[in-house]
Amino acid sequence: MDLPTCPACGQSVLDDDAQECPFCGAAMDGSRPAKTASDAKKAQPPAKPKAESKSRPDDDPFAIAQQPTGQKVLQCAPKPMKGRLTKVVCPMCDTPGFIPKAAAGRQVKCANRECMVPVFTATVPGSDTRPAPKAPARVSEDVAGRPKAGAKSPSEKKPLVLYGIVGAVLLAGTLGLVAFLKKPGTTELGPADMSQFNFSDGDDDPAQTETAPVKENPEPAATDYPARAAELVETMIQTARVNSGNRDKAFCRRLTGDAFRRLGLPDKAEAEFAQMAKVSSKRDTAYYRISPLIADFWKQVAAGDQSAADQHFAAAKALGSEIPKTGSIAVESGIALAAAMVETGDAAGAVTLVEGQQRDATVVSQIDAIRHGVWSATGQMLRDAGQASLSPLEVFAWHEPLFTAVGMELAVRQRWTAATAWASAMTDPLTASDTFAAIAQQMVAANAPAEVQQSLLAASQQSHPAVAARTQSVLAQSADAAAAFEAAKAAVASLSAEKPAAMPGVDDLINGRAPNPADGRLNAEALTDFVIAAIVNKDTAAAESGLPQIFGALSSQIPPTVLLRQACRQLEKDEDGVKDRVAQELSLSNENRIRTSFLAYRRSIDQLAGMAEERRLAMLHLLSRVIDRGGLAAVKQVLESDLSGLKQEVRLDELKGLLFVAAAADGQAYPEITIDDPQLAVPVSRLEPLPEIKIAGVLVQAWQQFLKSSSSTAATQLEAVPELPGLRTSMAAFMTEQSSRKATSVKAQMDAIAALQDDLWREECLPIATRLLTRQGMQDEIQPALIEAARTPTQKEVALYGIVLGLEDLQAAEK
Repeated sequence: MDLPTCPACGQSVLDDDAQECPFCGAAMDGSRPAKTASDAKKAQPPAKPKAESKSRPDDDPFAIAQQPTGQKVLQCAPKPMKGRLTKVVCPMCDTPGFIPKAAAGRQVKCANRECMVPVFTATVPGSDTRPAPKAPARVSEDVAGRPKAGAKSPSEKKPLVLYGIVGAVLLAGTLGLVAFLKKPGTTELGPADMSQFNFSDGDDDPAQTETAPVKENPEPAATDYPARAAELVETMIQTARVNSGNRDKAFCRRLTGDAFRRLGLPDKAEAEFAQMAKVSSKRDTAYYRISPLIADFWKQVAAGDQSAADQHFAAAKALGSEIPKTGSIAVESGIALAAAMVETGDAAGAVTLVEGQQRDATVVSQIDAIRHGVWSATGQMLRDAGQASLSPLEVFAWHEPLFTAVGMELAVRQRWTAATAWASAMTDPLTASDTFAAIAQQMVAANAPAEVQQSLLAASQQSHPAVAARTQSVLAQSADAAAAFEAAKAAVASLSAEKPAAMPGVDDLINGRAPNPADGRLNAEALTDFVIAAIVNKDTAAAESGLPQIFGALSSQIPPTVLLRQACRQLEKDEDGVKDRVAQELSLSNENRIRTSFLAYRRSIDQLAGMAEERRLAMLHLLSRVIDRGGLAAVKQVLESDLSGLKQEVRLDELKGLLFVAAAADGQAYPEITIDDPQLAVPVSRLEPLPEIKIAGVLVQAWQQFLKSSSSTAATQLEAVPELPGLRTSMAAFMTEQSSRKATSVKAQMDAIAALQDDLWREECLPIATRLLTRQGMQDEIQPALIEAARTPTQKEVALYGIVLGLEDLQAAEK
């Protein structure tokens, strides 16, 4: 018998006596309409989808219905890496990941270990990797299929049976989904089966990749370094546009322009340099262009295009008068322009330019700033040439660092004729000595032709005998320079043997002439490089006998420091007693003459004591250079058994710590030099201690930590004192360079820089670190690690610039 049917919803009702429809609430006789949709929904059991129903990807945003159950799924890498450069984003947690390009459209696993639904279909922006969607099916059709001819319609079937089936399937599906979601996610990048993928980013056809044979040892894809660098420069441009916290927007544009120039994109470089002028905030920053213009000058000279080289040089020279006397960029610009002027035959003009950039050497802050600028500029030119920076202790010991740096730049570029001409133009013997030695050192490093070395040696002989002896000694600092070493022996032997001067009497102090320590300093410089040559040539006896002679040469005009400190101490403690001694030795009885003579004596003591302090600093710099060149064992031996007074001179105070710093910078420990000896220590009296004495203890502490950790976090200790900011900044950057060359963790290196409190120090250290880390192939890890280390737009800019330079280095190495 047919069941009664609801006139409102059409459902069959089991109860013949029902007055209203149990599904929609309408009266069975049609007198009352159905209930509202919400009420009907409560009364009606849920519809049941077919167990085998498949949804479109758009209907299933987390791709749960498409997850494989029994096969391995490719794990997304959290960062770009070789073979995984295509970016995808997890639809569940929005975490980015990186996959092979050929894996687009496949099932992959989210890079986020905590993702609740980690498996999804990889969709690459800009490409349609979804399968073609099927036509949606109604629930009734999924459950029963198409109705056969003569069969009853779904509305005519028994509804309770239908609803029971639907509920059972939904319950099973829900339990399965809960079990899947409770499954723990991956905790590490596991060994997924990737044999089906081709990891070459150049493959644009994944379908062909599946069937292509996989080589057992495929060739690694070549990296397009210029393209990657160009992408970074675009990021630099966006960073340069940021106003907040940007210390110098013009400087940032200078970096972007120079980066484009290095990449061979002159039009883009010019656009950036033009923008530099617009954002300079009315400051005169036109001289910022000098170094890039001079770099192009050298590039054209090397290419043989003299006309183009002349154009770049003329443009740079026109800006020369605008170089200020302060700032590292000013120092760098002056050195670069002067070197180019020497190359073009205008050595006299270059001398005038450098003289105009000099500062007052008697003002500590001014000469410290110049030395720091020179160390930064020479470090950049040496890194460009693939060499390591010189120790700050060596550069800070140069007599006139700007002049010597010009010779260094010419030598690093192997412009030997111009470099020799520049050294010959030095009229001050000490400046000539430093400059000839710096050029000779580069000749040894470059294994310059013998005729080039002989030309430099001949020019040095026209300067001063001690300058020639030093030049010969530097040229002998090579393992295969036996003949040059014998010549150096002869040259040094021709110098007069000197001994430390005795303490002059009262009459000599009052009526004698002030000493001239220049000749002794020249001989000491020559002896120092001879000792280094002896160490290189494994002549231990010559090295150990030469070390005390360094002290003898330096002290030949000025008595040992310990004697002058004792004389100052007597003046400080017993001025009347010293006055009586002056009167007695000069047989004076007139009070006015006694007073006048005493004042002259005291003035002479103070003058000699000041010169002795400077002489002692120079001596420790020379011994540090010996240690830096591999002579720690020789220095130790001499200081342990010395009878010449050298040991006393070294151990007077904390300045002896410079020898520890030199050893630590060479990767060696020298802890015994830091131990105080009360019998040898004599404090400074009457005079203000040298600033190097004040910071020596901090330098030692920093390098002690560096030896223990090999981390430039040790540089944070250098921020504890205010004296000599230029030297301390250079030391921090030098530590960063050394640790970056050996770094195995980008994050650790960036954390060390982030620990620095001084913004300018971070600006100094970041490009050094990022360049050297990029050289080691770690460029992909650098940018994510810059969040803490590069806190300002300027810092981020210099960091990215360092990566660009590193990519340029890698490109040059491949060629």
